[in-house]
Amino acid sequence: MSDYLSLDEIPHPEGRLDEILMQIEERPREKAIELLVGSLTDPYPPIRHRAGEELGLRLDSEVIQLLCAILQGDIGTLEAAARALGIAREAIPDPDDPHVRQVVCLALQFSDAPASIEALSMAASDEAADVRYQALVALHELAIEPDRLRDAVYPRLDDADPEVATVAAQMAAEAGWAEATDRIVEGWESLERGGDLSFALALAELVGEYGAELDEDRLERLVDELTEALEDERTVAAASRGLVMLGAERAREPLSDLLDRWFIHPLLRLEAAGALIELGDPRGRDHLEDAIEHRRRDVRGYALRIVGRLQLDEHFERLTDTALSDDYHADTALLALGEWGGEAVEPLLKEATRRHPDDELRTLAERILEHLRSPKQFDADAFWTGLE
Repeated sequence: MSDYLSLDEIPHPEGRLDEILMQIEERPREKAIELLVGSLTDPYPPIRHRAGEELGLRLDSEVIQLLCAILQGDIGTLEAAARALGIAREAIPDPDDPHVRQVVCLALQFSDAPASIEALSMAASDEAADVRYQALVALHELAIEPDRLRDAVYPRLDDADPEVATVAAQMAAEAGWAEATDRIVEGWESLERGGDLSFALALAELVGEYGAELDEDRLERLVDELTEALEDERTVAAASRGLVMLGAERAREPLSDLLDRWFIHPLLRLEAAGALIELGDPRGRDHLEDAIEHRRRDVRGYALRIVGRLQLDEHFERLTDTALSDDYHADTALLALGEWGGEAVEPLLKEATRRHPDDELRTLAERILEHLRSPKQFDADAFWTGLE
């Protein structure tokens, strides 16, 4: 008789989730894995997703084999892997269930094993759009070989599902595949997507950062779309970045209007100010100067982040003094130095590791130094999230 722990008798989903999280900490590893594998079929999406994430933190060769078999629909290998792990038959998920395959992709984004990459690459062409989407996200997280990534992403640029096509376009832009421009233009102009801003931003990145070419009419329409997006607070930040990448000087007036607009969040005004600075408009620097002394803490802190991101020499001393002090924004200033990067900031971060008055910030400075010495680009937002 199986001793598999079924939680079906707990009807409330939050109660089941709490029980799962408690049990995986208290039970032996093999039983924790069995419970998580069985939870991949839970009807409550947050439970399935949490089970996938927790499995991703417990991967070994046997667990990877089981998860890959689910994505590949290999029943024989799935059952053999389950037996090797001591997983009860009733806990084995159905590989025909797209919800299961989706969260398996979520789990495998923590594994760069060749078998995982192969299975995820296959899942990028899955019949279910949610699976294709999650497989692409997982492959992006794994930073796989460019040719392998290209093989997975290119077919999805004209995917029937707009969200899948959108994430494929974003990945192509981030990778700098200028040759994908025409395919992304098709997605941008398609009626089904209605000129989705994500496609516009992907095109802006390819044109502005990687030298892709658009005809004059399309380029004008692209600038128009991003300029119109400045009217919506939800898209101000993204549209500002896109306009900067395009070097769209005619967007300076609409961006400047944001600085004086009532009922707009002050951090969005700062985004507009940063864009103006990059477009060579002095109104941006004037606004930033005021923001550094603003009465609101969040505004002062975000202003420091912009100083670091744009490497504004006139505020470098202020940034370093704040980073090495016990000021409320010392942590933000350290992250801003990380965004500044380069040889100029390394001695300052080293100094912070030795003599900062706050133990936690000495540790933060050490972590930032480690990241700056790695080949990956420093991402303050992702870095901060990782520390939490």
